[in-house]
Amino acid sequence: MKLKVNNKKGTNTKETGEMYLYFGCRNSKLDEIYGHETGQAEDEGVISQVYTALSRQPNVPKMYVQDVMFENKHQIYEIISERHAHIYICGDVSMAADVAKTLELIIKTEGHVTYDEAREFVLNLKSDRRYHEDIFGVTLRTSEVTDKKRREAKRKSSIQSIKL
Repeated sequence: MKLKVNNKKGTNTKETGEMYLYFGCRNSKLDEIYGHETGQAEDEGVISQVYTALSRQPNVPKMYVQDVMFENKHQIYEIISERHAHIYICGDVSMAADVAKTLELIIKTEGHVTYDEAREFVLNLKSDRRYHEDIFGVTLRTSEVTDKKRREAKRKSSIQSIKL
């Protein structure tokens, strides 16, 4: 596959691997602002496949990015584990956390490993600079996220004390 890269000196063409875009929005009529561009990139072979999750589309079952990812778990596991794919996550902080958890679940189920091994795999993706995040909404939803994290920490703490 060829990817055209524009720079100040002109246009270069570089070899890339396959690219899969998992895009989520509430309503395709209102939120899919780059639909034309992604469709064109797919038509031209720059993007191999675009998967769209719609969470508030009338007359369509609610789907989130992580749901669509899990539907394609075999493909995702294969490109990450065997073809050394990079992962780019862009969006809301809560969505990014849910996507990370889904990726861990995919690695656990498809790789037949423990949850701790799957978590370590994702940490290694980050340290190998193959897992990239551009997230927003931290300040807008700080209390919601903090409260959720506190509840999770309390739950984990109570589970660990029961095990002891």
